[in-house]
Amino acid sequence: MNHIKPKYIFLLLLIILCNNLFSQIQSDSLNIYINNGNIEKAIKYGEKLKQFSDKSDISYAFLLNTLAPIYVKQGKYQEAEGLYLQISKIVKTVLGESNPDYATSLNNLAEIFRLKVEYSKAETLYLQSLEIYKKVLGENHPQYALSLYNLALLYRAQGDYQKAKSLNLESLIIRKKVLGENHPDYATSLHNLASIYVDIGEYKKAETLLLQTLFITKKVLGENHPDYATSLNNLAETYRLNGQYSKAETLYLQSSKIIKTVFGENYPNYGASLNNLALLYIEMRNYQKAEPLYFESLAVRKKVLGENHPDYGASLNNLAELYRIKGEFSKAKTLYLRSLEISKKALGENHPQYASTLNNLALLYRAQEDYQKAESLYLESLSIRKKVFGIHPDYASSLDNLAVLYEEQGDLKKAEPLYLESFAIRKKILGEKHPDYALSVENLAQFYQMTTPENKEKAAFYFKYSFLPFKNQIIQATSYKTINELMDFRIKFFKDRILPLSFLQRNPRQYENISIGCYENELLVKNLSLRNQQRIKTSIEKSGDATLQEKYQQFIENKRYLTKLEELTIDKRPTSYEQLITTTETLEKELVRQSTVFADAKKSLSINWKQMQENLKPNEIAIDLVAYNYYNKKWTDSIVYAAFVVKKGFKAPKYIPLFEQKQLEFLLTKSKNEKDNYRIDKQYSDKAISDLFLKPMAKELENVTTIYLSPSGLGNQIDFSALPVSETQTLGEKYKVHILGSTAEIVNYKVAHLDPKTNLELVLYGNIDYDKSEATNKVTSDTLATNNLEFTALTTRSSAVKEYGYLAGSKVEVNKINALALKNNFSSTIIDDKKATEESIKLLDGRITPFVLHLATHGFFFPDPKQELPKEDLLSDSKSKIFKTADDPMMRSGLLFAGANTYWGKPTENLTTDDGILTASEISNLDLSACQLVVMSACETGLGEINGSEGVFGLQRAFKMAGVKNIIMSLWKVPDVQTAELFDVFYMECFAGKTIHEAFQTAQAKMKAKYSPYYWAGFVLLE
Repeated sequence: MNHIKPKYIFLLLLIILCNNLFSQIQSDSLNIYINNGNIEKAIKYGEKLKQFSDKSDISYAFLLNTLAPIYVKQGKYQEAEGLYLQISKIVKTVLGESNPDYATSLNNLAEIFRLKVEYSKAETLYLQSLEIYKKVLGENHPQYALSLYNLALLYRAQGDYQKAKSLNLESLIIRKKVLGENHPDYATSLHNLASIYVDIGEYKKAETLLLQTLFITKKVLGENHPDYATSLNNLAETYRLNGQYSKAETLYLQSSKIIKTVFGENYPNYGASLNNLALLYIEMRNYQKAEPLYFESLAVRKKVLGENHPDYGASLNNLAELYRIKGEFSKAKTLYLRSLEISKKALGENHPQYASTLNNLALLYRAQEDYQKAESLYLESLSIRKKVFGIHPDYASSLDNLAVLYEEQGDLKKAEPLYLESFAIRKKILGEKHPDYALSVENLAQFYQMTTPENKEKAAFYFKYSFLPFKNQIIQATSYKTINELMDFRIKFFKDRILPLSFLQRNPRQYENISIGCYENELLVKNLSLRNQQRIKTSIEKSGDATLQEKYQQFIENKRYLTKLEELTIDKRPTSYEQLITTTETLEKELVRQSTVFADAKKSLSINWKQMQENLKPNEIAIDLVAYNYYNKKWTDSIVYAAFVVKKGFKAPKYIPLFEQKQLEFLLTKSKNEKDNYRIDKQYSDKAISDLFLKPMAKELENVTTIYLSPSGLGNQIDFSALPVSETQTLGEKYKVHILGSTAEIVNYKVAHLDPKTNLELVLYGNIDYDKSEATNKVTSDTLATNNLEFTALTTRSSAVKEYGYLAGSKVEVNKINALALKNNFSSTIIDDKKATEESIKLLDGRITPFVLHLATHGFFFPDPKQELPKEDLLSDSKSKIFKTADDPMMRSGLLFAGANTYWGKPTENLTTDDGILTASEISNLDLSACQLVVMSACETGLGEINGSEGVFGLQRAFKMAGVKNIIMSLWKVPDVQTAELFDVFYMECFAGKTIHEAFQTAQAKMKAKYSPYYWAGFVLLE
């Protein structure tokens, strides 16, 4: 064997070193062009370097490896594939098949095949690469972990979520062990695992991982790094898919701002961030905000990527979608066709993006009733997705679209097998707890209920299986969402209740399983956020965890402070306002999660109908009213009212159709031009309203003595006890009528009465001076200091003042109650005149001994601010304008106390702790759980914004959130003298030993004997 002499070996090594150094210089020069965004120059320079390189040398492979990603960024996958094939060949020849660099070249080539959706080729190469890494580097090496991660991406794209999840978890464990938890690659694995959880509908797990990713990225790379912007975007995407729109919007905007600051507007990711925000606005139906964002995204991608790039084609498709949704079909069609042309040229006719645009264009033709064109495009899209994915959720969506088309054409034989196939795919891939599985179930149920009568049984069968995924989504949401997030969630997912309810509307007595499922869903969702907040508070109190209780107290203090800040105009709020909102929401989310450990959300929120029935006596009945948009082959503008009725002996809850909302609206408004007393007297002397609710339930009310009733919709504006059932008798006289927030409360219902042996005290407010106050008014800068927030002194402008008048009858009212209380051995305190401050109410917070709170004062409620306001309000800077125009309905209702006139009609110079105006929002942050009864002897205290199944957002909700057991409230402006008389009788009956409910019924009956309904029917007891 010939040996090379040492001096030649040195010369050979020097040549190799020089070649490698020259190669590195070339690559660095190439990277300069790339990093500066000069893609065209980079390609020209790279191609020029290729001409002068040795095609068999490893340095040539380095050059190609720098050039290939440029083609990937340009969407030129064919060119990139050619380069990666050359790299792989060179590395294999020079370094051998067992070299890690060869494994890397295979991995890169596999990535190209994944992007080209040639999944079989990609899988082969990924597995080959994985095996080399495992053999050469071992299973605890970062490169092996990377290969696992990439293979997981492939399986996720194919819809094989279990394989993807398993591989990603393995990659995550290795990266954690080798790199540590503060490494960007570990954060990347967390992100990908979170994406898989999003795919399978486990949003709680996804959010936890994404928040962890965000924390790591911020800590390691900082807030101005593109990876941090990406983390924000990914979390926003999860919030969007989960219906948390306000949270998603905040994060999308933050992400977009970082990208714009770091890279400028001419950067592909900036275009993508604009696109994502626009998509959110479309889901929010805010098309006005979406359109300019799509235009800007389109312009960025055109400038940076060119008009033939797939991402530019995707932007055209997105803008077309907006125009289709808006009904601007001509504009949409032009854009769809151009998008198809680009996708076809850049990606080929077998790519998912091409299939997606075909599908969207088919939707357009379907909307135009051009069914022949729509069918052709749907079939083409379906064929591509089947070829590329096989069994996959996107393929299931294509099946659904084609099925809907056939159903609209009346070709039910073609539609049915497509729906069934889609159902089977989603059940297999996503599981029975996924919302998309519920969608397939509802599609089938909806299909069968709209076909021939004999298919009703099939419809009922599938509706029966739609309840479980819906319930699981709700229960999961309550274990990690804030109150505001639950409200967003309700908007996105609660419509899923409507299809089975609409089915019951047409078939009210035939399907017991459907009645049970629908009723139990209503029990779950009615006042959901209110009941969940009560659960969280109770579980924290019982936990014995001092740290958790301290966090809860901090959360409440933050909420109280934010509520005061919201009484300022936006320009006068401190700069730290937004940060405090974020901090408080994060704290609330943490409390929700931690409190779930101490309380089973499923048990505490989900009550089944049997539990309800077991708590009823033979002569009692539970009536739960529902109101919803009716669906009949298509969405209608009809809101229907119905009742679920439960009695002993029933095999299932009975669903009883009642009426359409427009019938009730007519009766409530037909006399609106008359004075209040005439109008109300007509409503409660005529049986028209009574008949709407009670006639359909006449049979169920036979042999009943007690009714537990939960209102819904406009039913919250009616005093059911006062409705006439005959010329001489009201519903409240014929039955014991208990009004509840939800009939689920029957399970824990307790008779309430006032007992002096419990050291119960009556705290009576009346005879209030609305002009002056003894409040020790502090500027909130003191509070600000404790929260480490900035404070800026506020300036004022003069404005018109609207004053609240003195209530002479309230002095007589509270004096009489006080005398009666003392006479019957009850402790009683009058707080009046200048001492009746807002601050004195807040001092009741956390009180342990039981008490009654009687409030004889003015109340206010303002309707939705979207309605036109008087011109003087729009020009005013007064406090009253802030309340009138607030988005939060809990800010638009409240009670007035001492000194309120000082602030009501004009802005204050400083944000004071006591302005004499106690909003529902402020009340909701108090702990009044020792309060057995609140009596709001004021005008319209029972009114508020009616918000679907969540009930009335106003004072009644606020006091329930504060933990009050029973509430007496008013539905209209009740005269001062008669109000005092009503409560004089009520307390006499209470002190005589009657329950609160019995005393209230007796008081109303005695007033009825003397006065028309206007003077006594305005008050309602909510138990």
